[in-house]
Amino acid sequence: MAYSPPFSILEIETLRQTIARVGETRRLTVLNEGMMPEADVLLCLYRNQRINIHVDLAYGASLHAIDPVNVQELRALEQWLLEHSLHSQNHES
Repeated sequence: MAYSPPFSILEIETLRQTIARVGETRRLTVLNEGMMPEADVLLCLYRNQRINIHVDLAYGASLHAIDPVNVQELRALEQWLLEHSLHSQNHES
């Protein structure tokens, strides 16, 4: 079985760059950025649904749906972001 790293390893800058580079493929855009105690937050629109990506200093990255989003679709987005972020880290120009 191949090792699959967890989504939580991603950093805010990596996620920001990934969404800017390939987000239109999944209809994902960053609307705004915010901060809360010990976490950076990307306020996003995903297929006309609001989601937040929290990057907590202790727990790492996680997705939080604001509007109703299918759990399987949210997990698929998480996996997609992970794959594209890792790809960009390994193939930066």
